[in-house]
Amino acid sequence: MSTGVDKEMVTVNVNNTSTISTVDVLRKAGTARRAAIDGFLQELDHNHDGNINADDLLSMLEGVATQRRQRRWMIFAIVGLLFFCCATVAATVGLTYAVVHALKDTEASAVL
Repeated sequence: MSTGVDKEMVTVNVNNTSTISTVDVLRKAGTARRAAIDGFLQELDHNHDGNINADDLLSMLEGVATQRRQRRWMIFAIVGLLFFCCATVAATVGLTYAVVHALKDTEASAVL
C-alpha cells in the first residue's frame, strides 16, 4: 500500500491551481481509518467544496507550526514550574529541620 498522493486524486483547475479530492482520499483510505480521516478532511476543507486546495493546506500547516511552537513553550513552562515546586519543598524541609534543630537545645523552665 503506497502512502503518497496518486495523480488521479489531484485535479488542476483552469487557473492552474491543484486540488485534492476528499472523496478520492476517503476511497483510498479503507474502512478502518475512514472515520478519523473523514473528520480530519472536513476540518481541513474550509470552504466545504469537497476539494483541498493550496490555501486550505497552507492554513493547516500554519496551525501545525503554531501548535508545535506552543508545545515547546509549554514544556519550558512545565519544567520551570517543576523546578520551582522542588525548590519550595526543599526550602520547607530545610527550614523545618533548622527550627527543630534550634529548639532541640532549649529547655522549658517553670517560672512562678
